[in-house]
Amino acid sequence: MMRGLEGDALVILGVGWYSKNRNVYEREGGHWVTMCSYDYLSRSTFITDPSRRSRDAYGTGFREWVPLTELSGSDVIRIGNNDWSGNGCFQMEGHLRVNTNRGDVGILDSVIVVELERPQSQFNFMDSTFQWMVSWF
Repeated sequence: MMRGLEGDALVILGVGWYSKNRNVYEREGGHWVTMCSYDYLSRSTFITDPSRRSRDAYGTGFREWVPLTELSGSDVIRIGNNDWSGNGCFQMEGHLRVNTNRGDVGILDSVIVVELERPQSQFNFMDSTFQWMVSWF
């Protein structure tokens, strides 16, 4: 996830909306946000969230540092009929606009890193325009 921020890549985070009952988190839905940065000291990620909930609450969409709190091994992540340990899972806190119709908390449950490849030949519009203008005059 962090390596995706180092190069020419796009990092998309899947935030699951979960209902919490004691130590069991049951997935009710989810949403995608864009990861822009990560701070190792505060264990926070800077995200952008273009959802309608965020636009309604903040005007232009959500842009904020969101603290990540690691769940414990005694926590259970339930998706459908499958249960997993909460080890390595993170609750996304702060002002993240959880869809309250579908859950109480947001949990980072998936990451997509799209690596971009530079084209073999680069066309520089400004250089070609300048050369055309010089030859035209």
